This record gives sequence, structure tokens and C-alpha cells, in this order.
Amino acid sequence: MIDDTDDDDELPEDIDLDAELANAGPSPLTRLLAEAKSETTGYVPPAGDFSLAEQKLLLRLETEIAREKRSRKSQLAAGVVASLALAAGAAFLLGRPVAPEASPMPTAAPIAFTVKGGPKGGNLRTDSEDPEGFVVGDTVEVADQPLVFERRGVGKGTPRRAMWALDPAGEAAGARIKVAKGGETLVLALERGAVEADVTPVRDGEAFAVDVAGPAGTTRVAVHGTHLRVAKQGNKITVDLTEGVIAIGAPSDGRTTGREIVAPAHVELEAGASPSAAVVSNAGVRAAWVLEAVADGRSPSLPLPGIPPHASASPSHAVPSKHVAAQGSTPATPSASAAPIVMLSEGAAKTALQVDVKRCAAQVAGKTGVKISVESTLTVDVRADGSVASTRFDPPLSPPIQECAAQAAFARHIEGPRSFTVPVKFDY
Repeated sequence: MIDDTDDDDELPEDIDLDAELANAGPSPLTRLLAEAKSETTGYVPPAGDFSLAEQKLLLRLETEIAREKRSRKSQLAAGVVASLALAAGAAFLLGRPVAPEASPMPTAAPIAFTVKGGPKGGNLRTDSEDPEGFVVGDTVEVADQPLVFERRGVGKGTPRRAMWALDPAGEAAGARIKVAKGGETLVLALERGAVEADVTPVRDGEAFAVDVAGPAGTTRVAVHGTHLRVAKQGNKITVDLTEGVIAIGAPSDGRTTGREIVAPAHVELEAGASPSAAVVSNAGVRAAWVLEAVADGRSPSLPLPGIPPHASASPSHAVPSKHVAAQGSTPATPSASAAPIVMLSEGAAKTALQVDVKRCAAQVAGKTGVKISVESTLTVDVRADGSVASTRFDPPLSPPIQECAAQAAFARHIEGPRSFTVPVKFDY
């Protein structure tokens, strides 16, 4: 407890100044002044002339000073009490659980892919809020016939990352996938049916992957720039690889590690089994679909004219030097017995040719650790029958990439006659 009294300054609560002054004699100062005046003027003031007023004034001043000291101590005590009260209040507030700030509303994940042409309506079943665009977590089902989807790219250099078809593949309940991931790598969890994809290659990482789950675990088929088909029947996985390279292994956040397989290849294994248990064969590879035809609602079983069904666009399959774009030579026209021709519009042809060039660059590039950026313009001349008459790159590409791209371009059939240019930009 704080003592707010001072013995030296203690005064009665009520002071009768008149009574005190009546009992008190003249003050020393009054007597001194009176003596001085009597010596000079001979005048002695009557008792109480000035002394009474002076004593009242001095006593009042002493009283105010004492009260001021008492007030300061009281204020100090009050200040200490107030500080303690504030500290206690702060401790109480800090001890209480602080309500968490309202978390911002989650924003929708970026669009993972969209429907590309083909029949929709009852053929497509999804829990997506937007039946034309899908995000991570959405489920997609296709019944009766395949439906094509597209993962768009960025800018003119990469018009799309992947185009793929979801195929019921004879499943009575239809095909079903769930969008497992939609960042740099689009990952589809295949639950029923089959997925056939044409993927634009990337220098690092993976653009596309399919996860298939079974009692023994989950197997990931990761695409490193390729054309492939992944089908699920019960716990059995069947992969038909017609172009490029895939990696089979366990799902991971980074690049899939496991067993790498090069086209052409037919692969069979149980979901969740070790990649080393996969049975791989170069025979019996299913013919690749023309996904542009599927997107237009036409028959998908139309291999590209001029390309063997299981040929890979690797350097070992490159066309002879006479097909180099700079020479502008003309390949032989397909015979009348060839498969029906799929005519591409100019817009579809530009996209397909850009993908072809990127695929060729990824497949022939060496693993030197040096990144090379290339920009060029491809000029394509098309005859009236839709066959490609000539192709020219300005500036030219490296011979292996240019030969591979020329082979792919001459195999295309485009609505003609016409000439058009295609901007090409890629890294390898």
C-alpha cells in the first residue's frame, strides 16, 4: 500500500485561520519592520494593522503548499493503480484466444483443359460448374463415343500443350477421369476407359501424365513429348506408344523416375506393380488416332497418310535429305489405296505443324545441359488436292530437326490450294 501522507506537511482537515491568528503573536518579520519604521519615523503601527493580513497570507500559502504535496502523492498512487489496471487488462486480452482473420475466399484453379469440337450434350457428364472448361478436382465422364479435350499453351510459339481423347473403350459405364493436377503438368487419374494423347514436348519436366490406381498402388505413365494411349481394364494397364518417350513409375511432385520406354512399344502391367514387371513389345502396337478427326466427330482410326502406323519421328526415322525444307522437293503422292485423307483447315494445320516441330526438336536434341532458343518462320505451299508441295524455314533449322519436321509436314493434308506461314519458336 502507498502512504499518501507526510508528517511534516500534515494539517488538520479544517483549519480556523481566524482562531489561529488570534492566538499567535506578531511574526518576526512584522516586528522587524515595526522596529525599522519606529527608528526612522517614530511611527509604531497599531497591533494587527498589517501583521494579521500578512499572517493570514503566509498561513494560506503554507496550507496550499501542503495540500499540493498531498495531491501529488495521491496522483502518483492513482497513476500506479491505473498502470496496474492497464497491465492486468492487457494480460487478460492477450490471454484470450485471438479470433483468426477471415481467410480470403479460395480462387478457382486455372483452367486445366477445355472441350475441343466433337459431340457434347449427353455424351459428356461432369461435376464441373463449367461444362466447357475443367479445373483440378473435377471429374469427367464420356459415354458412347470418344470426346477430345485440349490443354492450351501460351502465345503463338506454343498454341497448345496437349490434345487428348477420353474413350469409353467398350466400358458399359463409359470412360471416367479425375483432374488430379493442373499446373505445369496436367495429371489425369484414369478410373475407366482409355486416354489417347498427343503432347507437345517440353525441355524440362513433364507436360502430361496419366495415373492408374489398383490394389497394389498407383502407377504413373508420364509423357515426355509423344503420342500414346493408356487404357485401364480392371487393374490391368495397357499402353500403346506410337511416338516419343514415356516414363513409368510411382507418382511424384517432380519429374517421374522409373522405366523409360521408347516408341514404338506395346506395354502391359498391373497398376501399382514395379515398372520392371512391365511386359514391353515392339509388336502389336495399336495404330495412333488422328485426334483432329475425332474432334470433328469423324472416325478416329485414320492413320496419317504416308506415315507407318508405329513409326517414330526420331532421327532413325528421318526422311532422306531430299525432303529438307530448303530444297522444297515434292514427296510422292499417296496411292489410291491409301487410307482416307483427313483434310486440315489452315488454322488446325498451323497448330499441328508447330507441335510437329517442337516434337522433332525434343526428340533429336542431345542432353548437353545447354539450352538453345530458336525462332523461325515456316512457309507451306499446298496443292489443290491438299498435299503439301513444299516447306521452307527462314532461317533454316539444324538439319536433323528440319528433316524430321519436313517429314511430318509432307504427311499432312491441308485444305488447298494455298500458301501460309507458321511462326515457330522452341527451346532444346
